Amino acid sequence: MIEKMIKLLIKYQIKNLIQKMNIMELIQKILKEERALKLFIVIIFMILLIQLKKTQNYSKFSINRILLQNIMLMNQIELRQRLQQFKQHLMDEQDLSLQCQTHFYQKQHQN
Repeated sequence: MIEKMIKLLIKYQIKNLIQKMNIMELIQKILKEERALKLFIVIIFMILLIQLKKTQNYSKFSINRILLQNIMLMNQIELRQRLQQFKQHLMDEQDLSLQCQTHFYQKQHQN
């Protein structure tokens, strides 16, 4: 799985060079594609941002702002996943309740 992520990073880095994509757009694109390893990706991009700062004179403020946006994006994705899990749990509970009601109704009519 990590090898796949590294290949994705390389793929998107090449795309970034070709298309001159904004680093934030790049992070968002990868986070949408592989949510399970989002922390790994953010760590990789922190390293890349530090390298960018050295090579392109990014200000500390810019890097902090980008990292804050990354964290906010990760939180949004995590909240969406939790909400989806909660919705699924509610649907499962409703199914179980309906099954119990149906079973109870059938038993009443058998007697």
